[in-house]
Amino acid sequence: SRALQHAKAVAQSLAEQHRLKGEVERLKKLKASAEAELERKQQQKTNEKSAEVHRLQGKEVKGEGYSSQVSSEYLTEQDFSHWTMSRVKEAVIGVTHTAENGATIQIVELQEQSKVTASITNKKGKRALYYEMDLHCAWLGKSAGNEMKGLIRVYNIAHDTKFELGGDENTSYMYQLGWDQRLSGVWADQLKTEAPELFDLVAVKV
Repeated sequence: SRALQHAKAVAQSLAEQHRLKGEVERLKKLKASAEAELERKQQQKTNEKSAEVHRLQGKEVKGEGYSSQVSSEYLTEQDFSHWTMSRVKEAVIGVTHTAENGATIQIVELQEQSKVTASITNKKGKRALYYEMDLHCAWLGKSAGNEMKGLIRVYNIAHDTKFELGGDENTSYMYQLGWDQRLSGVWADQLKTEAPELFDLVAVKV
């Protein structure tokens, strides 16, 4: 009888140890998950702070091609928005992606709702460039004798952001795509699959 009771006690002890071990592992996983989430949030805050600093500082302008007759003791600002818009328009219209199957997708228009602002400030002899772009482009896709019209919006382009696939929205360019939902077929699906390639091509141009 005592032997039986001892065996039961040992069995319960092992079961309890197993349960406790499982509980410890679960707590370790929870802790690791919490630490990873905390690190992610801290990195996001760091990116936001970095973006804000760059946003306030502007991008330093170097070179001898720029001159100003205004005393360097004062803060001056020159607006280059109109000039930049015309240059961006020249750069993006005609941008073309050709797929392996011969299908093509080409930017055919920079739409009026696009926004481009650019200025150079001069403070105590130091020049800084500030710019922001939100581009709405119309594209035309051709495949197997068929055509599809669509739109791509490339935004969050600024002096404090950069082109980085899968990057953080606080520090990277972003894009949105749209097309005629009424069109279907293999050729249409191929164009929809290839359309995101325009993001890379437009980003390089601006």
